Amino acid sequence: MNYLLLPRTCYLLLLFAIFVICFLQFGLRLKSTDHTYSTASTQNINKQLCNNLLASYHKCVAYSSSLANNENVDNGWEMTVVLRRKLGSQPLTNASLYWNENDRFKRLNNLSSTNCKILYNGAHKAGTDGLRFLRDYPSCRVWFLEPIPAFFNSLIHSHRIAHELGKQRGFAYNIGLSKANANLDISSRDLSDDQGLTLIGKTSQKNSTNKNQLVIRDISEILFEYNFLSRELPNPGEFDLLHMNCEGCEYDVLERLIETNLIRYIRIIQFGSHRPKAIRATIDQRYCCIQQQLTYTHEKQFGIPWGWERWNRRN
Repeated sequence: MNYLLLPRTCYLLLLFAIFVICFLQFGLRLKSTDHTYSTASTQNINKQLCNNLLASYHKCVAYSSSLANNENVDNGWEMTVVLRRKLGSQPLTNASLYWNENDRFKRLNNLSSTNCKILYNGAHKAGTDGLRFLRDYPSCRVWFLEPIPAFFNSLIHSHRIAHELGKQRGFAYNIGLSKANANLDISSRDLSDDQGLTLIGKTSQKNSTNKNQLVIRDISEILFEYNFLSRELPNPGEFDLLHMNCEGCEYDVLERLIETNLIRYIRIIQFGSHRPKAIRATIDQRYCCIQQQLTYTHEKQFGIPWGWERWNRRN
């Protein structure tokens, strides 16, 4: 044996090992590009972490932040108010960049023809959006959810809502949706803002003499309890639309649906995104992570940060 060849052999082996390591690292970088968004909807996404290295993530954070422009606003409508005040007599010509409330009534396609189910979270006092769905889609039934007792009382005593409840096309429940079950004792002061209520950041007021008890339910349980989905696996079924205008609960609800993979069984997801003060410091990052994760199972039809958006499930 020629022992003089050993050092050269070791050197070649070392070069080969370095080549293999570099090749593997390059391959991993390729997997981190935006092309991962085209992953089939059957992929389990509960272990997919938000990739904050993607250029699309940073673009989303920068854009969503710019729309609020460091103003103390909860949504795009409030931002248009701020901008109009600053402009004075001049018109706000680009209001649609900030607020798109009419988009939520754009035609919903591919709804079930016989057993259409719509879950409406945040019905407030009048259930306006749910009534519009019942009018436009005769095959659909709507579940109206409202956690605030006073708002719920107004809701069920509305003549139009009572009419739909009597026809068994509408169903009303005094609950809200989130990522876990909870009973919250909220002071009346926290409920005083009639137009912009959020429960995010609220804690139970155990010693308050004037309090309201709110029942908050885990979305992953409600879907089965209310028979939107079946526990018979591997085919739990599907339902048509999750519609949310809940002043901040949309983040907990969507993250819970993604975590449990139940997101894949919802044909259409539509929600208004908000900027609750309690979580505003990190809201851009949280919003953009949800945007990223939704693309695994759904495709955005329209939407702007702090306004309304709609996601249709990928086929």
